[in-house]
Amino acid sequence: MSLPERLASLRKRAELSAAALSDLAGLSPAHVAMIETGARPNLAASTALALARTLGTTFEHLVSGEGVEPTDAEVKAAVERARGRVASEPRAAAPALATVAPARRHAKRTSTATDHGNADRLRIDRDPSFDQTAPVARAR
Repeated sequence: MSLPERLASLRKRAELSAAALSDLAGLSPAHVAMIETGARPNLAASTALALARTLGTTFEHLVSGEGVEPTDAEVKAAVERARGRVASEPRAAAPALATVAPARRHAKRTSTATDHGNADRLRIDRDPSFDQTAPVARAR
């Protein structure tokens, strides 16, 4: 049995959806789905450890199939412990948005071939107080 098959089997024995497993293991649902489908053949050790811990198996069993396979009771007990860990962990607060005054941009001369005759006009970015169509004196 391959790693994706072992992971899917353990997840189903734990009666978890891929999204629930990802939440308990601290991974994204897409990451768990990619592992289960085999789209992610190389697995980081930290990812395998998180999945193994959540599902009540060993790293070696999950990755290579070696060792003793956990019983259904062991898998379900590990999932309950993972739920307790997730429930007791404080959620990270959203970072406060800093109020920063936007930087004033400098006037830029547009002079590309696609200007269609507007090469003598200024383009002012991000400052509506400027007249964005003011003509600029040509440098000679």
